[in-house]
Amino acid sequence: MNTKIGQSLGLTLVVALSVVAAMLALGLFGPGKANAAAPSPQSMTASPGSPGDTSSIKIGFETDSEIAGNSGELWVAFDAKYGIPDTIAKTSVSIASGQTTGGVSNPLIDPTVDEQIAASSPLSKGDTIVKLQLGDTAPNTTSTVEGLSVNVGGNDHTVTFATSAGITLPTAAGTKEIWLSKDQGTTWSTATATAGTNAITVVRELTLSATSGARGKSVTATGKGFTGTGNATLWIDTDDGADIDTTEYVIASDIAVSGGKFEHTFTTDTNFPLSTVAINAQGGDGNTVSASTNPTFNSYGSISLDKSEVARGASLKVSAIDHQAGT
Repeated sequence: MNTKIGQSLGLTLVVALSVVAAMLALGLFGPGKANAAAPSPQSMTASPGSPGDTSSIKIGFETDSEIAGNSGELWVAFDAKYGIPDTIAKTSVSIASGQTTGGVSNPLIDPTVDEQIAASSPLSKGDTIVKLQLGDTAPNTTSTVEGLSVNVGGNDHTVTFATSAGITLPTAAGTKEIWLSKDQGTTWSTATATAGTNAITVVRELTLSATSGARGKSVTATGKGFTGTGNATLWIDTDDGADIDTTEYVIASDIAVSGGKFEHTFTTDTNFPLSTVAINAQGGDGNTVSASTNPTFNSYGSISLDKSEVARGASLKVSAIDHQAGT
């Protein structure tokens, strides 16, 4: 009896090993599927793109294995600096298939929005994951349900969050990442932030309510993308060097910054030369607005009359101030 049992177990083991070998040969399981790479972002854009804007975010990506329609999921994780609402309607998200038979579709159901509760590389605590369940990515065809096909080196698949999704850009300037996963967060796309590829960069901005006027003009300066560390300084950047030189006039210092933004109203005076000069702002971190994007202000002379109307032959006083010789 023992001999027969031993022979039976041995035969069963041989058959089982043969089946496993066959399945491995066919690729039915094994490391090839378990270790498939995450979707690879190829492009990322935001419009409008100013700090704190409610923006449309467009992500082009490739995948090395199919993401099935009506069952597969695409997870999109945003750095904690992005503002992600608690709920997003599926109609605010579109998925454009890069394959030739593809189309544009919405997720099958409204996305699930979850906060990352603990650090797990590359994600940090506080990052937000938006989970998209794919529907039929070729809704105009009726024969089959299509997912997102392998497209490495081909046309990008694209997921777009419309402005109606309510996603806001970071309020402080910098490059902030967005990650993708197709295996429910087991594997994420690269953690190396490359602007325009797998991250979006917002830049520090400064605008003026007026860019020219006679001395005595009231002007409001608005800064965006500034750090919340320390306060801001506004100055006339005479040489447009994006640094505060000892000879340059500081319009105001210790300007409070809230949510990356500040506003300060000033009046142009004799410290403003009668020419076009650059205006710049420096945050508490010592960083300034880029010299290529900061605004300018042009001060010029003015003429005034002592009366608004006079009879012919009556006297009228004309005063001209702040005019340079020869002008």
